[in-house]
Amino acid sequence: MAIKIVEHALEYQDRVRAFNRRMKEKGSAWAFYENPVPRWIPKRGDQSTWRQYYLALDDDDEVRGGYCLKHQTFWFGGRVHKIASFQGPVSEGAVDRKYGLAAVCMVRDMLAREPNLFAFGGNEDITRLLRANRWSVLHTPLCLKVIRPYRFLRLNRMLRNSTSRRWILDGLAFSGLGWIGLKSLSSMRTIAHRHPLLADCEIVETFCDWTDELWLSSRESYDVSAVRDSEALNLLMPKDGWPPVIRLKITFGSQVIGTAAVLDTPMQDDRRFGCLRVGTIVDNFGLLAHSPRIVAVATNLLEQRGVDLIVSYQTHPQWLEAFRANGFQVLQNRRVLAFSPSLERQWGHAESLLCDLHMNTIDGDGPLGLAPVGSLRSATYPEQPEAGFYWKDDAEE
Repeated sequence: MAIKIVEHALEYQDRVRAFNRRMKEKGSAWAFYENPVPRWIPKRGDQSTWRQYYLALDDDDEVRGGYCLKHQTFWFGGRVHKIASFQGPVSEGAVDRKYGLAAVCMVRDMLAREPNLFAFGGNEDITRLLRANRWSVLHTPLCLKVIRPYRFLRLNRMLRNSTSRRWILDGLAFSGLGWIGLKSLSSMRTIAHRHPLLADCEIVETFCDWTDELWLSSRESYDVSAVRDSEALNLLMPKDGWPPVIRLKITFGSQVIGTAAVLDTPMQDDRRFGCLRVGTIVDNFGLLAHSPRIVAVATNLLEQRGVDLIVSYQTHPQWLEAFRANGFQVLQNRRVLAFSPSLERQWGHAESLLCDLHMNTIDGDGPLGLAPVGSLRSATYPEQPEAGFYWKDDAEE
């Protein structure tokens, strides 16, 4: 059976629905986007960043899988380059061995379209496929800060996955020992780093000229980073679009030192967070010397809004230290980061890249599963919308 790859279009919409029904009937939580036009970063004219869907069709033109490419400009080697990341692939081979080659065909197709390719987010099935195709696969940290220990211990589902764990966590919550322990741990990290954390911020509707000036003055500090000028950030985080972030212009004295974007999401029956109110630092960028201040401003805003915990994916060592300085725990091996052979040849060895690579939650798959439920349908079945977001326990299931 031959597999061909085509761009998603309206003529395939019914066949994608049939694919999703078959996947669900055979017990899979995975599905693909039925609408051929992405709600997040659709292609509209000449722009630097956009997403595009592709479908795997069999000999009868039935849909057997799909994937998404996210085209984006990155700064490395002192220049701006066009590369791409991908989400998926979702394949019927996961439930029917007859279509086992569909995923392999999709990986080959995406590399033919863009050899310089990376993935930031994914599950263990995807990482096995990438390793088999000689990709370099790493796991990067998650920064976590518990703001309201009692609610975190009582309502989160990622830890309360057995009767014994629920008893222990309830005991810590009701006795107050959990509050003391989590707050003490956060305070000790803040005291140990002793960074000055004062700065001012302004909530803005869009990223304007000051963002371009900040990008030009800061980019030389990074070996590798997605372009974060006003055009790129307004495409990634559009006004009145998805994700519904709060955008921050951060100043110290009269100088603009950074930008940040945050989410405040009241979860509803989420399989990881239950009904917790989750804050996310979706993006952060600026002068590295001021990184602790930038993180402090974003963290303080979310604390004032009443979130129960704050999470953020980060890769750059100096930004990780800035999160530690603000009382965050840095949990290792939480998000997949993979490089195609071609991209690794350009950027350098994957392990050494982490010494000066700046990626965070907005990169790759973005904040899928962390933005309000229903604001964007991801490439997974709606009951499990967090493509690319997993805790260690999830990855090992």
